[in-house]
Amino acid sequence: MKKHVHAYIYKADFMRILKYIWVLWLSMPAVAQNIVSNPDFSATTACPAYLGDIHKCTGWYRPTSGSSDYMNGCNTADVGVPANMYGIQDNRAHAYAGIYTYYGTADYREYIATHIPPMVPGAVYRVTVRVSLAEQAHVATDGFGVWFTKDARPDSAGFEGTIPVSPQVRFTSYGVVRAKSVWTTMTTEYVPDSAYTRLIFGCFLNNAAITAETDTPGTMFPQEVGYYYIDSVAVERIWRNGVGIADAEPDMLHSYPTPFHDAVHIILTTGIPQHFIFRLYNAAGSMVRTIEGLDTSIIMPREELPSGLYYYRIYYDDGLTSRGVLTAD
Repeated sequence: MKKHVHAYIYKADFMRILKYIWVLWLSMPAVAQNIVSNPDFSATTACPAYLGDIHKCTGWYRPTSGSSDYMNGCNTADVGVPANMYGIQDNRAHAYAGIYTYYGTADYREYIATHIPPMVPGAVYRVTVRVSLAEQAHVATDGFGVWFTKDARPDSAGFEGTIPVSPQVRFTSYGVVRAKSVWTTMTTEYVPDSAYTRLIFGCFLNNAAITAETDTPGTMFPQEVGYYYIDSVAVERIWRNGVGIADAEPDMLHSYPTPFHDAVHIILTTGIPQHFIFRLYNAAGSMVRTIEGLDTSIIMPREELPSGLYYYRIYYDDGLTSRGVLTAD
């Protein structure tokens, strides 16, 4: 009898320790790895000598005929860092790209592009780009975005206008970016629906849709132009233990009873129906249950689940993921 009591105590202690480990694991910050190979533009195949030399930045190219620029500290003239023909700006790598987002009445745009490893459909990525308005720019604009694609070029080689696509990533919440003396970091999260292998960054709004606000004008251009430096491009898969995640608000969910015996109810406390995919994992990390639907709550019957500790992920269409711990008694 004493032997069984000790065994029960040991098992209870083990379950408490295991639950503590899972709670600690869930509270840890997500680990992210950037899949852009030359994110700070520091690696070169040659020092840029002229405007339009983005192809001399390792891994980067211009996807249209727009004359995208490459600035590097190895140059001391028009495309140098920190001083160049568009103004003065520096960063840690002493290198960055430069593009037009607005050019008077012409619908002229410039973009930069690079290859990336195939994205994992359904995984969560954090997409980040830093920009700074050049001192010689007459206007500040919005319209920044990232278009993920599998195509080498979105249009013909002679195309110089706005790429006529709707980018999957839009930095609309940042509005018109006016900062010149500092870098503005734009970031958002994205769940791809395909194994995209290229990214294209730039302004995807034409003159009819763009917001172009007059800034302190420079003296180099006779017409109104918007020109931005680009730095620190990152596409990071957010993962923990191999599971892509994006953190939802901690109070979005409520589950009961705890522990559960026959079934568990998980309620989305916002009360707004969302399409979701619910995945349940056991203590060994193996997925043991999947539920998909559109509702404000989930009822999961226990069925054949053994007693023990479980954790779950709920993936929503907007890219957010809720997470939590359940115990079956």
